Amino acid sequence: MTITKESLIKQIVSNRMLTVEDGDNYKQILDELYTDLRDKDIDYIVTTYNTIATTPVTVSEVSTLL
Repeated sequence: MTITKESLIKQIVSNRMLTVEDGDNYKQILDELYTDLRDKDIDYIVTTYNTIATTPVTVSEVSTLL
């Protein structure tokens, strides 16, 4: 399986959205999370992902091709 920055972002967003209780602003919060994370560098994404992952990844494992 290829690990991409986008796949890590999806996992991070999914995890954070589990705690969202404001149904009226759900879509707005979702969009803001994606926008915020897409602007972050890969080191930040990997570090954030590893705080929630059962199997951590390294920056060198993340493909930049996709």
